[in-house]
Amino acid sequence: MVNVMVSNRKQSAAKDSDLQKVSDEVTKEYQVYTMTSDEESSSWRPIICKHDHAPVTEGLFKGGVLYYGAKSNSDKSVVMSFNVSSEDFSVIELPKEVELIHHWRLVNYKGDIALMHYGEYYRLTRSGVTDMWVRNEVDGNWERNSIKISHWKETFDNKEFHFKATIGTKELAFAPHPLDWGTTLCVVFRCRRNELQKI
Repeated sequence: MVNVMVSNRKQSAAKDSDLQKVSDEVTKEYQVYTMTSDEESSSWRPIICKHDHAPVTEGLFKGGVLYYGAKSNSDKSVVMSFNVSSEDFSVIELPKEVELIHHWRLVNYKGDIALMHYGEYYRLTRSGVTDMWVRNEVDGNWERNSIKISHWKETFDNKEFHFKATIGTKELAFAPHPLDWGTTLCVVFRCRRNELQKI
């Protein structure tokens, strides 16, 4: 298990020959935690990234890479990727329409990384439609997908639900607002079957 955490320390990458050298560029030190089966071998250690940024979302681990939403030092929204084998950071640009805050979640949707805004419940309540930004891993482009959830309005009327996660790669899970819990604790929409299930 790998966890990336920002520290407050900055230094020049050219000062340490064991680190990637980036001429005339100030980089930021991050902390990487590697968890092994041997607890004594698990530890935090510093790592340098030439892309100064601050994480703002939870991470998604997929195919040996950790993805997480972040803000650059110029306050631009990006998705960062960290390859746990090579320990390289990369920046994935986002569409200008996406302004990341903690309400966004990175998920695995049909094998691609995607972004969902779990606070966008007004449109879901009114029309049973929710939006997802999906990145095509071949060309690197993001596409905005509007997902119509059949029978949402007649099933839940005006109750407030928030997106929580994907189950596998083709099911969307929603949970009600605490004031609307009642007997429904979770709702799963199976995209392939176009099927809604209360749990």
